[in-house]
Amino acid sequence: MSSEESGTSSEAAEQFEGLLSSAVEFAHKTIAKYGSFQPFVISVKADGSEAMGMADPGGAGLPLDQLELLQDGLISQRDDLQAYAIAVDVRVASLGSDAIEVRMGRSDGSAVTVDIPYKVKRFRRGVELGESMTREGEHLIW
Repeated sequence: MSSEESGTSSEAAEQFEGLLSSAVEFAHKTIAKYGSFQPFVISVKADGSEAMGMADPGGAGLPLDQLELLQDGLISQRDDLQAYAIAVDVRVASLGSDAIEVRMGRSDGSAVTVDIPYKVKRFRRGVELGESMTREGEHLIW
């Protein structure tokens, strides 16, 4: 994802690319093993270290409830964060496909969302990823 695609500075685009790569890698492995994935977050702390988290699937209920828990967790930590990525397994009706949706934001106010369609191969013999689609993101925590 270039800075032109995301409409952000080159520093932000570089950080978003790293978050996107980590999120897609984890989601891809999880889809290959289970056929889908639960929402998860990757956060970048002020010191540059990364942390990953998931809502408790046993206690959170629906994925939308889990997503709200993840966002609330980020909001409570926002003063100590410089960036985040929230990954959600979504259905893109216009494509007739499931997609890995990665919602990213930075403390400088930049935000971008990337959707990557995917298809689980027959008999779960792998996962095919489609072309990514980038759009301006929502400001979820800052």
